[in-house]
Amino acid sequence: MTDLTFTGINKLFSSPKRNQDGHLKWIDFLLEFPHRDCVAKLSLSIFKRKYQRWCEKSSYHYCINKAKEIHGFARETVAGVPLNESVSSMVKQAATFLNSSLENSSALITEMNRISTILPEYETVMNMFAVGDTVGPQLMAEIGDLGYCYLVDALFLRKLKKRFGYYIFLWFCVS
Repeated sequence: MTDLTFTGINKLFSSPKRNQDGHLKWIDFLLEFPHRDCVAKLSLSIFKRKYQRWCEKSSYHYCINKAKEIHGFARETVAGVPLNESVSSMVKQAATFLNSSLENSSALITEMNRISTILPEYETVMNMFAVGDTVGPQLMAEIGDLGYCYLVDALFLRKLKKRFGYYIFLWFCVS
């Protein structure tokens, strides 16, 4: 949808998703400015004020250089569809749905982390290379409790290698 209304806008925002709700800044930006014409028709000074107010209202960091970059980009890019109420409404609805999905995903990751912190292997798994808040709890859930096993058979190790890759397979074989 954004390819038709504001091509490449997502590339201007490099900030990661917010921890508290999982929102991405460029998606929230589209809720306020769903079409390139919403930015391009404004003068730079008016857009900077509107962008600063939006950043404060949405709890994002404001940068004057970013405002200039977005404004210049909006004036240079070409939209595939003209700005009208239905196009604007469709972009806002798509952004709302995407934000809802991101909120649900963030809530699930937070809950998985909360539950996995009580497991004894939590610190060990979380200290592994390339394991973070998303992969760690998923890894612990998939593997389960190996404490009751006195012998891990080759079939189980092949399953781990297929599911998680070579490095985790080696970790289990060596440790």
